[in-house]
Amino acid sequence: MTGFTPSIFLYARQHSDFEGKFMKRTAFTLIELLVVIAIIAILAAILFPVFAQAKAAAKTSATLSNTKQIATAIQMYAADNDDWTPLPYHGGWYDGWNFRTWVVTTYPYTKNGEIYNDATARPPVTFTSPDVGALNWTGYTTLGGNEIGLFSWWQWTGSTWQFNPGRSLSSQENIADRAAVITTRDPLNSPWGMFIFNNYRASRPVPASLSDSTYFYENSAYAAVKDHANKVIACYADGHSKSVPANKVFKYNATDADWQAAVAQPDNEWIKFWGSDRDASR
Repeated sequence: MTGFTPSIFLYARQHSDFEGKFMKRTAFTLIELLVVIAIIAILAAILFPVFAQAKAAAKTSATLSNTKQIATAIQMYAADNDDWTPLPYHGGWYDGWNFRTWVVTTYPYTKNGEIYNDATARPPVTFTSPDVGALNWTGYTTLGGNEIGLFSWWQWTGSTWQFNPGRSLSSQENIADRAAVITTRDPLNSPWGMFIFNNYRASRPVPASLSDSTYFYENSAYAAVKDHANKVIACYADGHSKSVPANKVFKYNATDADWQAAVAQPDNEWIKFWGSDRDASR
């Protein structure tokens, strides 16, 4: 070993040991893998709700767009029909559903059956040109028209209540506050909907009885708010659209007496949104 100094030998041995140790490190340890998995799980828990909220917000925006197009169609219909709103329906409702809804009369102005539905709830039907008959899609839309608060009204004749279809659009008081079309559901069979809502019943939902058919009409609008961050999506009689917190327009578990008392008040905020069922201008 003449000429081979200890210092060089030591360097070579240390260098060889370093490379050996380095080459032996070919995989993660169990602890390292668990740390990585935990980090991924934490990121997923943070991001997935964000993605879900973004998706829900996008569908709410799409529904607002749908209601805005419908509001424009209602305005155009009124302009072509001596200022009259669409009739809620005409024909034999209980005769095999052989009737035409307000959807049929506004369809020529939209040419799009898809927009008559909430983007979060599309009934499983084919949106062909609207016609009449059983299971006609225009009777099951998830955007419902204001049957008695804008498209018609009840009149007391002295002996009975008379149903009067249609109203003069420009004669409506508080027109910018009056709901024309809102998100609706069949509370017992989503994603089916209801093409109209009854203002004096839909305005006072009974949340504890959501699955009770007795309160079908009371819960027809309320059943849709869960899909829009507890808001009602609506277009108004003046043509604009917006979302409204449910607590601003619903009076939960209210009674007939509560409704009648509110109708008797000239500037009641509750009635401004839903419309009066017995005054053609409110």
